[in-house]
Amino acid sequence: MTNYHQVLEQTGKLKEYAKRDFFFDDLMDHLLDEIMSKDEIDYQKLYAEYPTLGYTSRTYIEDRDFLTRENVKWYKKSLELGELYQSEIRKTIDALVKYECLFKSYNSIINSKDWKILEKLKWIKEKS
Repeated sequence: MTNYHQVLEQTGKLKEYAKRDFFFDDLMDHLLDEIMSKDEIDYQKLYAEYPTLGYTSRTYIEDRDFLTRENVKWYKKSLELGELYQSEIRKTIDALVKYECLFKSYNSIINSKDWKILEKLKWIKEKS
């Protein structure tokens, strides 16, 4: 009973210490914020700053970093494919425009008076 008030003071400080340095949810939130804000992670520095991470969640941290890099890689790939798709669409439109020009030229030749006369002459020549 003599030192009970000192034990209460220490208990409060120990709770604050445990909550600050060992509360998993807070550690993970802080860690994920750090992971998302950096391109590359120095794991040794991270484990030195947060020693408990080295043996409680090392695989989780490294897997999360790997998945983030993979996500970025596939996002960039999707942008490349989008650009390729747009390029192919432009080629198709160019081909359709050229086809339309050729088709109009063909129709104007076939519908011309000279062509019609030439076709009639060919028909007469074949009949004779």
